[in-house]
Amino acid sequence: MPKFDSDDRFRRELRRRIDRYFAASERRPRDCPQMYLKTAVVISLLMASYVLLVFFTATWWLAIPLAVLLGLALAAVASMFSTTGGIAPIPSTRGSTTSRR
Repeated sequence: MPKFDSDDRFRRELRRRIDRYFAASERRPRDCPQMYLKTAVVISLLMASYVLLVFFTATWWLAIPLAVLLGLALAAVASMFSTTGGIAPIPSTRGSTTSRR
């Protein structure tokens, strides 16, 4: 079910302004190279910190900073998904234990 009706004035005006912005700035609305670079860096950091922590750490004083680094990398991945629309927000149920979808 769409969040906005197809003939919603707000949605049409918003889409018009967004299209005008991209036309005026000569930017592409998709495929931003900086986003691909950021994704590659964050995923590489996540994988490297996990591999180092699980397979190559023998002492606790090395495990603590690597665990913190792993946690920060996981938080960065979660932040990327939530800001790019990859994960839908949890609907507010206000006391109900069932979803209202």
